[in-house]
Amino acid sequence: MNLLALADFDLVATHRGFSQVSRMAGRPKATLARRVDELETTLGVRLLERHFARPTSHGGGGAAASAGWPLTGRIGAGRGD
Repeated sequence: MNLLALADFDLVATHRGFSQVSRMAGRPKATLARRVDELETTLGVRLLERHFARPTSHGGGGAAASAGWPLTGRIGAGRGD
């Protein structure tokens, strides 16, 4: 599993939007969206509902974001972020 994709999903789900995360993390929205798409493909499940205004967690996506937060915090710490 791509841990960067998991970390990006966690940020998008937590902050409820690609634009805010893009500004905050300094990564293009397209990169964030591509990583979330890759994660969804890997897991075989849709994690976010993409709406015009904001993406929202879909089904287990909210639970995954909540459960993944401690893990993604450790990923960032391991990279020196």
